[in-house]
Amino acid sequence: MIRNNMKFLLYILLNIYAIFSSNSLHLSTKNYPTKVFVRLELKHMTPILNTLSTYTTAKFSQANSTTKEMFASYCQKIREAQYFMNAQPEKLIYMGWIPLMNDARMIKFRDYKKPRRNDNIDIPYRKVPTYFIFIEPNYQTNTLIIQKIINNPTIDIDIDVSELKKDLVSMAKDINATLDFNPLKSFDNGRWFLILSESKMLECTQ
Repeated sequence: MIRNNMKFLLYILLNIYAIFSSNSLHLSTKNYPTKVFVRLELKHMTPILNTLSTYTTAKFSQANSTTKEMFASYCQKIREAQYFMNAQPEKLIYMGWIPLMNDARMIKFRDYKKPRRNDNIDIPYRKVPTYFIFIEPNYQTNTLIIQKIINNPTIDIDIDVSELKKDLVSMAKDINATLDFNPLKSFDNGRWFLILSESKMLECTQ
């Protein structure tokens, strides 16, 4: 069952990579093409979350006492993301963060680390999104409101999440936008807000 689900996820991801170069974040009049973020449409995000929900449920049922709580948490966060997405699908931009598509980062990483797990059949770990980010853009204030950050449980890789913050800041700076992390206070017990926010709001201007 897990293997069939991962084959379906592979199909989705391969379709994402086929349009990877044409997708960019649009805010105001600027485009920001980037290697470490891929923009996903609702038609991609819905089956991805459905597949990840099935995957984590199966993993939870097979988990031992040391990993059962972890997969239970994954299940909860994915369900929460599904509810949130279905409630306001037209308001959100969905991004996959693929940190190792940064060449310099990949070279440094491969010298001393490998993934502990990569259940994405036939996809190199470098090309697997490690997190999915739900962004609500406010075009009037040129603000990117970070609503949710969802771990991809199909890969276990030791990436410093400060790199995610660095990439988000870089993206916002390049489109002269502001990053608002405040909604993360009420998500995942505020863990992501504490990780990503040194203040209530980061102003990123050119």
